[in-house]
Amino acid sequence: MDTPSKDGADHVFMVEFHEGVLVVVPLADFGSLRWPEMEVASKCIFEAMRDDNSARVLVDMSRVNQCGSALLGIMLKVWKSVCPKSGALVFCNVSSDVADVLKMTRLDTLWAIYPSREAAFSALREPAL
Repeated sequence: MDTPSKDGADHVFMVEFHEGVLVVVPLADFGSLRWPEMEVASKCIFEAMRDDNSARVLVDMSRVNQCGSALLGIMLKVWKSVCPKSGALVFCNVSSDVADVLKMTRLDTLWAIYPSREAAFSALREPAL
């Protein structure tokens, strides 16, 4: 059994597969995590993508109310990984604060945002996405 890291970086993301889609659920307040901790924490995402060759990623933000530049940086890396495979990265259950950040950074023009996980899954099933 793995021992939790002192900085809690191993409890930042929950990763699971559902209907052929890699679902990433951020679990922590990202305001306190810096890039090195976030990079360590995100290894589970990239390992899952590599193991399953996943090109469709859904980020369920239901457990966080805000995000920082480190989380956005990781999501950009994920997006750059799925783009060459004609994949997609979508968000769901985004708080108004996170929606504001995505809008201010214009990342909402790269990533579709859906009100629920069900709506995001439905969109990912569409061949045009």
